[in-house]
Amino acid sequence: MSPDEKAIRQLVQDWMQASLAHDFDALGRMMADDVVFLRAGCPMLRGRENFLSLARANQNKLSVEGRADTLEVHIDGHLAHMWNALSITLVPSDGSPPVTKSGYTMSLLRKEPDGRWVLVRDVNLLPP
Repeated sequence: MSPDEKAIRQLVQDWMQASLAHDFDALGRMMADDVVFLRAGCPMLRGRENFLSLARANQNKLSVEGRADTLEVHIDGHLAHMWNALSITLVPSDGSPPVTKSGYTMSLLRKEPDGRWVLVRDVNLLPP
């Protein structure tokens, strides 16, 4: 496995840890400013700040448990794509029953001049 593939696979694990911990600074460093998220049954979400605003707005409404398994990584120069099997459980803070969702994501990443890989586009196929 190449150093770039290792870095991308680590990015996935770091993303999951930051998401579970509501570490918005860490999440912000892992995505491009112009990131785009395509989500099943939801409007497109464009931009790092829009993503972080939505995440901050929801942080007290629910907690998230989950796991991501990277199934494939393909690197071509400074761009890479990957797909993951994702399973998350959303636990509402109001005592409502938890909701578990599982499915796949496909992501496009870009290698920055400083050598970091960042998320540029993400297609999340988990049910709404």
